[in-house]
Amino acid sequence: MEPWLALSSSFAESMMAGAVAGFVCDLTLYPLDTLKTRLQAPGGLRGSGGLVGAYRGIGITLAGSVPCSALFFSTYESAVPCVDGVVASRCDAVEARHCLVNAIAAAIGEFVAATIRTPIEALKQRRQVNSEPPAATLLWRGWSATLLRDVPFSMVQYPLYHAAKRYCCSPSKGGIVEDPSRAALCGSLTSATAAALTTPFDVAQTRVMLADGERRSTFAIMRDLARARGVSALFAGAAPRSAWMGLGGLLFLGSYEHAKVLCRGTLHGCERQNPVC
Repeated sequence: MEPWLALSSSFAESMMAGAVAGFVCDLTLYPLDTLKTRLQAPGGLRGSGGLVGAYRGIGITLAGSVPCSALFFSTYESAVPCVDGVVASRCDAVEARHCLVNAIAAAIGEFVAATIRTPIEALKQRRQVNSEPPAATLLWRGWSATLLRDVPFSMVQYPLYHAAKRYCCSPSKGGIVEDPSRAALCGSLTSATAAALTTPFDVAQTRVMLADGERRSTFAIMRDLARARGVSALFAGAAPRSAWMGLGGLLFLGSYEHAKVLCRGTLHGCERQNPVC
């Protein structure tokens, strides 16, 4: 197969699998996300709607999660070989190289995906806490806060995820034989770990998204919240967030790996009919 066709096939495979993963994960676990958002909101769980209307805002989320997940994975998978080519000449330790490559590629993927995720998050979180929709000028207010939440999360998650897969999946002469079910379990554990570690950024991002008044930085919100209510306030919603992200990792990365297998078979079947390949 021509190199450019191989790259195109890989990009399409990642995009389609990412779209499937985003849809399955968000549709299934949205109530836990609503619970987490209401716990972190200034009004607390009771003042933000309690346990009623757990699927409020799901339409907005699904409309955004499919292209957002597709964009993240297609960017991430495409960035890995490019980043590896740069890192290879500067890092001899194999494990350190794998971690660094996956962390950088994940950061690039999150940076690109945030262009879609930020306005969707703003609309979704307002719906979850029964608040008025933000003005158009406020839709992008949380862009930097979203990056400060999602980039560290993915820079922790994806190196751990690929390290776990290398440990759990079977080696072969051709590399790693991936079992999607085992990969899903690896995704669950690493997602929950990354979620717990990055909860303070998530708390600040939620408050930035829900704010109507003066614009404040993520770190200013974290500082003031810790002073007023203690460091534990920075970890509000950590339990449902970790549970949601752990289950999300199971479904999201499990669906992604399963979808990749299906897409690979479909795309390769089409390629066999293409005389250029």
